[in-house]
Amino acid sequence: MVVVRDILRHERPAENMWVVIEFGGGRFVANGFRPDEGHGIFWTPAAFDTLDEAIAASIDWASKNGVPTVYVKGVRGRVGVSP
Repeated sequence: MVVVRDILRHERPAENMWVVIEFGGGRFVANGFRPDEGHGIFWTPAAFDTLDEAIAASIDWASKNGVPTVYVKGVRGRVGVSP
């Protein structure tokens, strides 16, 4: 089961595998990584129009790749972030 967790803009993911969603350029940008036998597998999809789209796609990729957490970083209106 993938967990979605809010983090502040200055925080970094706690694990060595992750998906991070940030807001930039008017869209939501997701990036994922998981280690794989000496190198890594990266996920860098096209930016999303909504946070819900970004979260849904991120959960899908994370669950297929054994990544336990999707981090939503410094997105206004989310838990732990000042509006």
